[in-house]
Amino acid sequence: MSRSFQGPTPGVMGADLAVSDLSAFLTEQNITPGSAAFIFTKGGEVIAMSVQSATAQAVSAGNPATAPPPKVGDVEDPVVRGLITAYERNKRIGAMIYDVSGRAYIGRIAEIPPRYGRDQLLAIMAPIDEIQQPIIEIRNRTLLYSTAFLFFALPLYTVLIVAWIDRRLQRSAP
Repeated sequence: MSRSFQGPTPGVMGADLAVSDLSAFLTEQNITPGSAAFIFTKGGEVIAMSVQSATAQAVSAGNPATAPPPKVGDVEDPVVRGLITAYERNKRIGAMIYDVSGRAYIGRIAEIPPRYGRDQLLAIMAPIDEIQQPIIEIRNRTLLYSTAFLFFALPLYTVLIVAWIDRRLQRSAP
């Protein structure tokens, strides 16, 4: 990666990033255990993936340091293929929902600003059930606590109402 800059002292600054470091960074950004992220070019070359095994399978035999970037079509991960198929079918960048082996995924493809990489896209995908799971657990726990509160509070409330009615009747009796 390199960038030129202008000013009183023009120059160029460069950085050498290992694909494994970039892949490790993407792995740390995963939303759920089953989510994945990858960076690819508009030409279909994979730059880095959070799924290390998929990157390794896509790299041809030979020296990985000098191997050409794998093509998105060479990646064996069905979740990645599902997102790329949805992206190619819709011909648009943004969020999309797609199925892989009966499991629904939500994916998003966004352009990376040109200052970080020209013609590069970031793809993130996650299983919808893994996103919904914590929400469902909170809903179930809240329902349980509400039911338990109602179960214990309703008899107390009934006793208080009966006692109040009884007092009112005793005062009105001659």
